[in-house]
Amino acid sequence: MVKNAINNAFMNRAMMGKAIDKAFSEEFLEEAESYGVTASFLFLAYNATYVDDTLTLEDALLLTQEELVDLVKDAKDEAKNIAATYKEAFLAERQTIRDLYIPQRDQLQEDIASLEAQLETATEDIEDLEAALLLKQNELDALISAYQTEMQALRTKYYEETEAIRETYQEMKEQRQSLYAEKVQNWLENKESRQSQILEAIKNYQKGKND
Repeated sequence: MVKNAINNAFMNRAMMGKAIDKAFSEEFLEEAESYGVTASFLFLAYNATYVDDTLTLEDALLLTQEELVDLVKDAKDEAKNIAATYKEAFLAERQTIRDLYIPQRDQLQEDIASLEAQLETATEDIEDLEAALLLKQNELDALISAYQTEMQALRTKYYEETEAIRETYQEMKEQRQSLYAEKVQNWLENKESRQSQILEAIKNYQKGKND
């Protein structure tokens, strides 16, 4: 199989690559054939329409492979910039939450430590001090719970906003791998064809000498 040949070629070159299984369905292969293009090219064209809402499949099929690759690459660069913007916004929001809660937490912890110190030496108003301490401890617990809730909500929001970008990266990675695998396959098939032609020529030459 060609896939095995690709794997063997990689191994012969001490490469850690593997031939990529093409997940193209029969329907997809037939669609590519109907357009007169390879399945990988059609896959690339679909990717281009995915990253550019204004591009139709018919228009994408009129572009060259280089133009489609550039279009997808530009979209990837833009996605990286968007991801960086999301990260900056996340860090800024996280710092805002910390600036809001941390000073309050520190103050409550100081108040609790002060009340605990007073209780150790107190000889009167002990019940009032204990009540005040319990109140401060409850306030601290509530504050920490609210802080954790807001931080988790922020992380969830950031994850959801960047998930689409991660999926786009994966799509582009698979598309590049598919195109590369097809190029390797074509090269190997052409190599086998050339070798067969040479062997045939040698046989014909030897046959001519023996006749």
